[in-house]
Amino acid sequence: MSDIFISYAREDREKAELLAKLFEQQKWRVWWDKVIPPGSKYADVIGTELATAKAVIVLWSRESVASDWVKDEAQEGVNRKILVPALIDKVSPPYGFRQVQTADLSDWDGSSSHAELQRLLRGVATLLNQPLTDLPAIDGSGSRKRRLWVAAAVGLVVLIAGFVAFNRFLKSGPTDNQNQTGNSHSVGNNRPSGALAACNADSRHKAADLTGRGLMMIDPGGNQAAAVLQFNEALSECSDYADAYFWRGQSFVALQQNQKAIADFKKILELDADADTRQKAQKFISDLEQPVPTPLPTQTTQTTNANFSQTNASGPKPSPSNSNQGSTHNGDVVPAQVNEMFATDKSTRIAATTRLIIEKKQDPMSVQLSVKSALAHPENKSGVINTLVYLENVDPAVLKQHRGEIEKLLNAAEANGAQTAEHIKKVRRLLGS
Repeated sequence: MSDIFISYAREDREKAELLAKLFEQQKWRVWWDKVIPPGSKYADVIGTELATAKAVIVLWSRESVASDWVKDEAQEGVNRKILVPALIDKVSPPYGFRQVQTADLSDWDGSSSHAELQRLLRGVATLLNQPLTDLPAIDGSGSRKRRLWVAAAVGLVVLIAGFVAFNRFLKSGPTDNQNQTGNSHSVGNNRPSGALAACNADSRHKAADLTGRGLMMIDPGGNQAAAVLQFNEALSECSDYADAYFWRGQSFVALQQNQKAIADFKKILELDADADTRQKAQKFISDLEQPVPTPLPTQTTQTTNANFSQTNASGPKPSPSNSNQGSTHNGDVVPAQVNEMFATDKSTRIAATTRLIIEKKQDPMSVQLSVKSALAHPENKSGVINTLVYLENVDPAVLKQHRGEIEKLLNAAEANGAQTAEHIKKVRRLLGS
C-alpha cells in the first residue's frame, strides 16, 4: 500500500517520474503504475492503490484533461478530500475540478526549489501528517546555468525593447500612449472597471480563492448579488480566469440580468478550451437568447392535486397528465433537474438551478416538483434555498397555481434562519401574500 497515488497521462510519464523521485526522497511510498505485479489485473491494482492512498496527485496537461481515466482517479481524490492537483501545461483543469487549489508546475524544470513545487509538497506533507525535509535538486544537469542564460537573454530583450519604446515616444509624443492607457481600461460590460492585472500563478491562486468564496455565497447562501462582487474581485486579480466568468454568468441568470450572463458565457468560449465547459456555456447562451415563452394557462386546483398525488417521497416522477400542457419538458428531464438541485455536488446544484430558471419559468410541473422535493427534504438546506431562488424567477401567475404548497414550504423554511429569510420575502411578494 502506498502513501501517494500519482495520476497522469502516458505522455507525461517523465514529469510523473520526477515527482515520484522527490516524494521517495521524503521516504513517502509512491505508486505511479511503473510496476504492475505479474499476473495482476491492471484495473484491480489501480483500484486497490487508489482506495488506500492518503494523497492523490493529479497532473493536468493537454493530454490528461481529455483522459477519462485521469478524471475518474481525480474524482476519487475529490470524494475523499485528498486531491492535490498540479498543472504541468498551461491548461484549465476539467470542469468539476477547478475549485481545488492547484499548483502551477507548467514552467518547472525539475528543481526542488521551485516555489509552486514547494507548495505542492507542503500540501502532501499535511495530508500525510508527516514533516517535510529539505530536498536536493534532482535535475543536476546545468539547470542553474540554463536559468542564468535565460535571465541574461530576457534582460537583453527588455533593454532593446525599452530603447525602441523610448525612441518611439520621442518621435510620436505622449498622446498615443495616453490613448492606449485609456483603452486598456475598457474591459467589457461585465468586467470590473480599472486596469486588470495580468494573470500569473499568484493571481490565479487569488482568483481561485475569491471564486470559491463567491460559490459559498451562491450555495448554500443563495446570495447571488454578493457572489457577483466576489467574482468581480477574482477577475480584477486575473482577467482571464474562466471559472469566475462561468459562475458569475449563472449568478446573473438568477438576478435576471440575462444580457450580462450571455456576455460572460461568451467570454468562456474565448478563454476555456475544455469541451464540456464550452458546451455548457453555449447551451446557456442559446437558451438565454431565445424569446420568452408565452405563459401557460392556469391549471385548476383539481389538476394540481392530481399531479401531486403521482409523486412520492422517493423523488419526483413525471406526470402523464402534464404531457400536453404546453410545457417544454421532455420525459424525465424535469425530475432530473429538480433532483439535481438537491445533489451532494455544489456545481451540480448550481447548474440545475440555473437551468430551471432559464427554461422553466412558465412550467407548472417544474414548480410543483421542486416544491414537493423541498418539502420532502427540509434537512437539505442548499436544496431548499435553490428551490426558493428558482421560485423567485417563476412567472407569478404560475406560482399562484401552487400557492398552498408553496406557503407550506415558506413556513417550513423559516426554521432555516436568517439565511433564507430574504428569499422567503421575495417569494411571498410574488404570491401577493
